[in-house]
Amino acid sequence: MRWTQQVLLIFVVLFINSQTAESQLPTPNVFAVRGAVYTADGVTLAGDGFGVMVENVTKGLIREDLTGSTAGPSRYVVAFVDFNTPVVDDSDLIQVTVTQEATGEVLATKQVIVTPTDLGAGFLVLDLNFTSSSDGSYVLAILGQILLSDGIPAGDGLTVTVENLSQGVRQTDVTGTYAGPSRYVVTFVDTETPVANAGDEIEIRVEDALGLMLGNTRVTLSTDAL
Repeated sequence: MRWTQQVLLIFVVLFINSQTAESQLPTPNVFAVRGAVYTADGVTLAGDGFGVMVENVTKGLIREDLTGSTAGPSRYVVAFVDFNTPVVDDSDLIQVTVTQEATGEVLATKQVIVTPTDLGAGFLVLDLNFTSSSDGSYVLAILGQILLSDGIPAGDGLTVTVENLSQGVRQTDVTGTYAGPSRYVVTFVDTETPVANAGDEIEIRVEDALGLMLGNTRVTLSTDAL
C-alpha cells in the first residue's frame, strides 16, 4: 500500500512539470504576405519562376519566394517569424518586388502601409501587375474566337496553332477547351528571355481533327500589345 502511494506521487509531479514547461514556451510573432502576379493586362497570370522579394522596409526584414514554388501557379507567399520581437507594426511600409530571376530585371513593384486590420488578420494580400515595356515581354497571351465565313461560331474541337514567327516559338489549343465555345487561348512564358517584341509577326492557323487547314492569318505586334 505504501509503494502504490509513492508511485502516484511521482506521476503527479511529472505531469505538473510538463505543464509548466509548455506554459513557458514563447509565442512567435508571425505575419504573412501573399498574392498573385499578373501580366500588364491585370488579368492573365504571369507564370512561374519569377523572383518575389517582400521587404518590411521599416524594420529592414526581407523574405523571398518564386512564383509557383510554394503557393500555386503564378502565386507567392512568405512569412516573417520572430520569437523575440514583433515582425510588423501598424504603419510599417511593406514593399513587394517581382524580378526576372535570371537577369534581376524588375518587372513589377508595389508598396503598402500596414493597417490595424492587417495586423488583426495576421496577413496581407498583395497582387502585382507587370509594368508594360516596349523592350519585350516575358509573358504573352493570345486569345480569340474562330468564326465561319458567314460570322457563325465554328464550334469546338478545332486545333489552333499560334506561332511567333520572329521568335520561333509556338503554342496550340483546341477550341472550347479553356476559353469557351469556339474560342482559344495560348500563353507564351519564359523566365529568362522575352517571348515577344514590338514588330514580331504572329501567325494563327486553324485545322480540323484530320489536320486539314481551314484558315490562317498573320498579325504584327504593336508596342501597345506588349
